[in-house]
Amino acid sequence: MREGIRATAILNRITRDLEGVALMVKPQDADPLDHPWYFVAESDIAFDGSDRVKFISRNHIPTATSSHSSDLVQIAYQIMVEEDESLSLYRWTSPSLSEGYEPSFPRLDDDRTFIVAEGLSSLSFRFLTADAEWVDTWDSTQIERSGQLPLAIEVDLTLLPEAVNG
Repeated sequence: MREGIRATAILNRITRDLEGVALMVKPQDADPLDHPWYFVAESDIAFDGSDRVKFISRNHIPTATSSHSSDLVQIAYQIMVEEDESLSLYRWTSPSLSEGYEPSFPRLDDDRTFIVAEGLSSLSFRFLTADAEWVDTWDSTQIERSGQLPLAIEVDLTLLPEAVNG
């Protein structure tokens, strides 16, 4: 039961962020890389699907400050293989949009990154296209998917048994 609660908490965190995904359609003549709006997912180690995803979401709650702030936030999820071969899931956020798209994923030692979950066996994302096809990666900065978001996202999460991870 504890593992079920833990898995639900992890999936709820990811779901809240993905529910707010926003992608502004770029002008036809605009270079996709000169535009700060993106949804990108790729694989580093996952066999079936992506194991890291980066996007713009509208779920940021601005703090009361004297300066202008927005509900937009950049979010990235990525995994790291630990020494014991388990996986840890990291979440990075930045409450500001960059001038253009930055293709690299944030460093895990960035001060805006924190661990969402440890002791995972696997984590992958798959994406439903407008043609009702499931694909393993997504890149809204490329011509093929420019200005598009997936219709649905499948998250496959497997926890290690509690005895294995502590």
